[in-house]
Amino acid sequence: MTWINEIFAHSFAVFALNIGVILIGVLILRFVGNKAFLRLAKTSKIKEGQVLIAKKIFQTALYTFAIFAVVREVPALSTIATSFLAGSGVIAVVVGFASQEALTNIVSGAFIIFFKPFVINDRISLPDKNIVGFVEDISLRHTVIRTIENSRVIIPNSTINSSILENSNYKDNRRMNFFGIGVSYTADLNAALAIVEDEILKHPYFLDTRTAIDIAKGIKPVTARVTALGDSSIQIRAGVWSEDFGKGYIMLCDLNKSVKERFDREGIEIPYPYYNVVMKPERVLKVHQENFSKTKEGSE
Repeated sequence: MTWINEIFAHSFAVFALNIGVILIGVLILRFVGNKAFLRLAKTSKIKEGQVLIAKKIFQTALYTFAIFAVVREVPALSTIATSFLAGSGVIAVVVGFASQEALTNIVSGAFIIFFKPFVINDRISLPDKNIVGFVEDISLRHTVIRTIENSRVIIPNSTINSSILENSNYKDNRRMNFFGIGVSYTADLNAALAIVEDEILKHPYFLDTRTAIDIAKGIKPVTARVTALGDSSIQIRAGVWSEDFGKGYIMLCDLNKSVKERFDREGIEIPYPYYNVVMKPERVLKVHQENFSKTKEGSE
């Protein structure tokens, strides 16, 4: 019976070795995964809750794999484990068809978190959906957009992942804003252009984006130009850089006020619509007669 004991001892040693390798591998993968998720939470703009969800998914997949690996090492349970895996594959297919939309959103959410077409606090626009706002939250199912009116738009990740979007903060927060105003045909154009440029340069939110080479060549920080000759006005426009969208919006509002006040002080007219009423002679005579009759009755 000695040879039977030796075989049993050898089989048990192999079994223990395999179990040990599996457990050590699981511990190493768990340690590396925890370090990676901790670094991700500290160095990215992804919320802690999203990192926690991804960490839970990773740990669940890791532990599930470890359990099946251990079970397969037991000869009596190996056949059962194989049958269960085959059955679970069928169940997974059925569940996948039943929850296809939910799974699509989860996969799209994972793509958004990994590839980062936008992150928290980015200002994005979906032209085909007529949605503009700031990213407030990114989950595995949906993305929450906070609009300028402070309402929340909840968009499924599959929808936002397949849409063309504009990100005002992607890699560069700076924004080009266009200031425009109209002046009359009798206005001094050179004076109007100079006033627009001067008011832009004086604004604290104006951002000078010139390089050292541009400055050496004498390129101006901002240039106002005549862009159109309209029916009743000459259109003046200037491109104005700002640090971000918010400061650009405030700067444009301030420029509307400061340029208007400066035009008023220096006699540059901003045209506005007006109408000439032409009356036929018989109508003018009738109006005078009616006014004369009313005046006469009042005097009596």
